[in-house]
Amino acid sequence: MSASVFTKMSWAKKCREAWERSVEIAPANVEARFELLRYYLMAPGIAGGGVEKAQAQAAKLFELDPMRGYIGRGMIADDEKKPKEAEAAYRKAMEADQFGVQGPIALASFYARQKRWPEARAVFERRVTADPADAFALYQLGRLSLLSGEEIEKGLALFDRFLSLPAPKDGPTHADARWRKGLLLEKLGRTPAAIAEYREALKADPAHRGAKREMERLKAA
Repeated sequence: MSASVFTKMSWAKKCREAWERSVEIAPANVEARFELLRYYLMAPGIAGGGVEKAQAQAAKLFELDPMRGYIGRGMIADDEKKPKEAEAAYRKAMEADQFGVQGPIALASFYARQKRWPEARAVFERRVTADPADAFALYQLGRLSLLSGEEIEKGLALFDRFLSLPAPKDGPTHADARWRKGLLLEKLGRTPAAIAEYREALKADPAHRGAKREMERLKAA
């Protein structure tokens, strides 16, 4: 993704061929089909992309995993600038995965791209109402405070609640929360406190890219 144009084309072809071969070997491989769908939407026709190819993968995904199929349909509608259809598809994905990860993230991310912040927050507020110890939902609400620049003090409290709980098995991590909490503190002009959070993030995960980047930016030791 960060390579030069010509290098990117070379690697893109290798990625596409690997995913296509994966699907040939294991037609029920949902992850490979999902990556192919993303590729077909992102790549120009000269690189093997195309909406029709993406639609074919979405149809197959829907047979294998309706939730991922709905996300695929939403992505295609997004790409075709059909927001109502995209929202409907993402809503279906969320309904199929209310207390999971991918469905709620897909719908909340759609609202966030449109800066519909109250609706984005509502996706996870419902979960926290049902389970105040839902660490994933608490983290996402804190993250939305950062993205929107709204309810920053509340966002800090949400990250603190997340940090008081065991981190979800598949992420996000406590280091992630420390990093984002630091970013919120910077928005309030509390740079020393932010640096302290970045240091805590690096204690938890010395390789954390976000925290390392902020420390370098702030030239903090």
